[in-house]
Amino acid sequence: MTIHFTKVLIVDDDEDIRFLVRMGLERLAGKQVEEAASLDGAMVTIAATCPDLVLLDNDIDGEMGLDLFARLPASHPPIVLVTARSDVHTTAPYLAAGAVAVLQKPFDPVNLCATLERLLA
Repeated sequence: MTIHFTKVLIVDDDEDIRFLVRMGLERLAGKQVEEAASLDGAMVTIAATCPDLVLLDNDIDGEMGLDLFARLPASHPPIVLVTARSDVHTTAPYLAAGAVAVLQKPFDPVNLCATLERLLA
């Protein structure tokens, strides 16, 4: 099942990562990008904007991004884990909770849209 997306929410407490995602998806690929720097902000933004895809950091200001899954309704948008840690101990709980893919940091913002499309195909 291919996931198509035009509206993306990046949930990351690192402003530089949010900037790179915005540059790669909005400026270079014409996607709409929303940002949240916290899990609370993510919940508000998901409810307000109904994104097609959520890019979720695994560690957000000391909170585990995994906690977002427990707070979302069953019909939440697809979630891609964004992490610098590729070990199974980091990624497996997210995939078990329903994450559709893992995006490894660092990523190339110029090719970010193509990378996501490949991961979601």
